[in-house]
Amino acid sequence: MPFIIEIKNTKVNYSGDHEGNIFEWKNYESQDWAVENASIETYRDGTLIPQITDATEWSNLTTGAWCYINNDSTKGKVYNWFAIAGIHDNDETTPDKEFAPAGWRVPNDADWTTLENFLITNGFNYDGSNTGEKLAKAMTSKTGWNNSSTVGAPGNDQETNNSSGFNAFPLGLRQEYGAFNFIGRSAVFWTSTEIDSDFALDRDIYYQKNYIDNYNAYKNLGLSVRFLRNNQTELTDTNGLIMHFPFDGNTNEVINSTPVNFRTEAYVEDRNGGVSKAYYCDGTKNTFINGNMPEHLDKDYSYSVWINPSEISSKRWILAFGENGTASHLGIVNGNLRIGTWGDNGLNSAFSDFNDWIHILVTFNKNSNKHTLFVNGQQKYSGVKESSFVSTYFQIGAQIDHLNEAFKGYIDDLMIWNRELTDYEIAELFNQTLSLKNPVSNFKIYPNPTNSVIKLKGNDDYLIEVFNLLGQKLSSSTGNSVNISHLPNATYLIKTTNKSTNHQLTHKIIKN
Repeated sequence: MPFIIEIKNTKVNYSGDHEGNIFEWKNYESQDWAVENASIETYRDGTLIPQITDATEWSNLTTGAWCYINNDSTKGKVYNWFAIAGIHDNDETTPDKEFAPAGWRVPNDADWTTLENFLITNGFNYDGSNTGEKLAKAMTSKTGWNNSSTVGAPGNDQETNNSSGFNAFPLGLRQEYGAFNFIGRSAVFWTSTEIDSDFALDRDIYYQKNYIDNYNAYKNLGLSVRFLRNNQTELTDTNGLIMHFPFDGNTNEVINSTPVNFRTEAYVEDRNGGVSKAYYCDGTKNTFINGNMPEHLDKDYSYSVWINPSEISSKRWILAFGENGTASHLGIVNGNLRIGTWGDNGLNSAFSDFNDWIHILVTFNKNSNKHTLFVNGQQKYSGVKESSFVSTYFQIGAQIDHLNEAFKGYIDDLMIWNRELTDYEIAELFNQTLSLKNPVSNFKIYPNPTNSVIKLKGNDDYLIEVFNLLGQKLSSSTGNSVNISHLPNATYLIKTTNKSTNHQLTHKIIKN
């Protein structure tokens, strides 16, 4: 599969959450803001956030929950404040969960103020002034608002809305007693700023006002959520990437065309369902791969790989580079991941959760001799051990000179860098190699793959936009289908906007 780190240019930017949903974001100087509402159903660690439809049950909650507006799955999701705070149970000794995907956060009150000040300073007030707060029109969608005669309000001359690209839609809210209200009249967003045990701050854009309000909101209101991160100037790219094995039906290394030796090849379905898009190691010397790296890793380094072991009861080595006795290794020993140098003398991470595909990333800092393990974007372990091999030799699927301890299971997207990746890069590396998942259960885009027409289930009217993986828009259509027969065979992103609800989704499709 093509490896997507971040899709970014001056017009269209995409990132991903921990469920694999892709969302569009926009840079506002020091901040990157999602310009689509959050649509997750789990906390970052995979713990479910309950969907609560009953009004009485909703009104009595003191833990996190979400629902669709009007309990209608064609409309967007809203969350109570307990969800964004990660309060998943009523045990005060239990650590709170993380709501936002790795690298992102729920904005606090000061974050919203920073955005508003930037937009005012840069002339986004409806009257072009640089003083006062008259931003409602610039930050709201071009459709969906009740009509208003107030100049500069979202409901007035809606076609001139959204000059900032923030695209706030009047989804409305769920009130503290469980009823739904203000649909077509308000776009209301949580901040992470807590006032007291009952209230937190929100941001409220109303169809008849040309400014943005903030209120002390009951924590069991259901409001929309946006993700935010500090502006990232350094994206994970090919900087320092010396080897990448996508395992797309072959053992080709795609960065430096590194020559490799292989024995019996075997390919299987990858974590995204792609046929013959991952490599299978059978636990014997028959399927390991070896060669020499383009350079000697004598300073900092990082490596990243997706694995799905089928055998962990004995020693199983996934990756090694260097020479017998000093090589750096990644493997499974006594059911735990082991990293660092030379086999049994390496560092036992105590990580043992191998139920499915997992993403592993290890960094090494030469000055401190520190090895750090990240699993699914989160740090799990760090330890100190010298790494001082002299060879460029590497081996995938077996330990050097110990072929009876070969890995048994599946490997995909192995990458090695000659530098230590940043925390941001590590988070994005996990986020952007997740599968793209449709967050609305009854929404369907089909057939995929296709060689001609993509169809959307149902009779709703959509704006359908087709982008390449560089974020360049190639075509657009309205209705519930789009013809891509004129495009070359490749992977594309299709962004759908429901013209009645303004609900947006992004989907990965394959033209073949």
